[in-house]
Amino acid sequence: VLDEWRTTPPRALQEALEVAVGRVDEALAVAYRESAALVVKEAASQGVRVAAATEAPVWTQAQARIVASNATEKVLDAAKTVYEQPRAAITVPTVEEVQDVVAGLSDKGPIDKARQASNAVVNEGRFDTVAQAARQPDWIYSSEVMDGARTCGPCQAIDGQEWKTIAEAREWYNPTMRDCLGQSRCRGSLVFVWGD
Repeated sequence: VLDEWRTTPPRALQEALEVAVGRVDEALAVAYRESAALVVKEAASQGVRVAAATEAPVWTQAQARIVASNATEKVLDAAKTVYEQPRAAITVPTVEEVQDVVAGLSDKGPIDKARQASNAVVNEGRFDTVAQAARQPDWIYSSEVMDGARTCGPCQAIDGQEWKTIAEAREWYNPTMRDCLGQSRCRGSLVFVWGD
């Protein structure tokens, strides 16, 4: 039954999942808009007016589904583990036993998935705002977090690398297309310089 729920969840679970997907999707849309607004502030502090991108990319809903599904899968995995224990063949686990196991689950996996989605959408809001601007930055450079062991070697190596156009930077500055060890967990971003 638990295996079947992965592909055909009961209506109550499906409805709860859809609510969760909607909430995560809205949170990603807010992160996108706030990220775009920060680019507007950064440009304004350099004396340049740009308009913020407002339309979050369509892929945020797919990311929201991944985040919400991750939590559901963890619960189903935990419940399945209870039912696969050797003693479960003799004594069927009680609802309370399953609830105890589920209550003890770590939220690190779903939080990690949410952070990855947030990192992607935050950078997308920055990129989109600059890409649609009538005036383009004079130059662009990568800014890695540079907090020691948490910043991977490839990202440390490209900290400060410069590009002339957003298209050039965007093509290269994509964690899944470069050597970043964190991939979608990458915390690096681009800095836009609008004047000398």
